[in-house]
Amino acid sequence: MIIICNNIFLLTIRQVNAMDLQPEPDRHTPARLEMLSETEQLVLRGLRRWVAGFSDSNPDHWRIVWTEFAGRMGPRAGREALGGLEALVRVIWSHARRPLRSHRPCCGFVETDERRILAFAAACQAGAWPAAGRLAESLVAADGIGDLLQAGSRLGKALLQAGQRLPRCGREDAEAEPALVLAQPASALIH
Repeated sequence: MIIICNNIFLLTIRQVNAMDLQPEPDRHTPARLEMLSETEQLVLRGLRRWVAGFSDSNPDHWRIVWTEFAGRMGPRAGREALGGLEALVRVIWSHARRPLRSHRPCCGFVETDERRILAFAAACQAGAWPAAGRLAESLVAADGIGDLLQAGSRLGKALLQAGQRLPRCGREDAEAEPALVLAQPASALIH
């Protein structure tokens, strides 16, 4: 076994040799934060900080998310969007199909799992339920799919009502494989 990153990502040597550790980003899946739309950046920063709040047991992360959401959308819409984001993170945290990768809040890179979550939120916002369902299945176990769809719908609707539209990505987002196959029990991880 080999340990990769600072987290406990255990991979067999065969899995590591089969991987391209420098994946080439394509035009549909930006690898840098600044390549995302402003709304995608808002959601991703919120997602990262909310997860960091759980991971670090530090509610200051959550206050930062609230300040950014309320500042961008106003208190009422910000509260509703924040409720959807919190529910989305809670479902993923509790029902992750496998360990999911997410960067720390200040990182300028975007993980495949983060792109998948953004594509899921965009599909929910657009009412593209087949795509949202496929993405949900790639993120959480069967017993969490309904809750994840509900959370994504709540987040997407609140963002849309505040004039924050998430851009839709291509079909490949729904069928993309994770960057790494992680050999450990399912739980959400950040690095």
